[in-house]
Amino acid sequence: MKQRKIMLISRSQNGAESLKTHLEDTYAVTVTAGLGEALEKLNETTPDLIIFESVQGEDDMFLDVLPKSNEDEYIPIMSMDGEHDSLDTVMSLNEPVSEDELKDHIRRIIK
Repeated sequence: MKQRKIMLISRSQNGAESLKTHLEDTYAVTVTAGLGEALEKLNETTPDLIIFESVQGEDDMFLDVLPKSNEDEYIPIMSMDGEHDSLDTVMSLNEPVSEDELKDHIRRIIK
């Protein structure tokens, strides 16, 4: 069975690396530090899920640009800041969530 891919876009490198360490036993995790880097990596690979932690000044731009950059493929987005729950492509969680709770949400999204 192929390993599912997750792209984590985070403002905190330490938090992102901690989350990556917890998830990489089950998923292939790519960490990016903002919109520009995320869009570059999306040209190289298509993740099964994007976990988006609010990146100051880029939130709305990212959520506007991403669907247009991947019109051929649907990529679910999970927001970790609880502010984007009105978008139909986003599961929005309020931080903090336990790592096990996060894994449960991920499993439900990318079965």
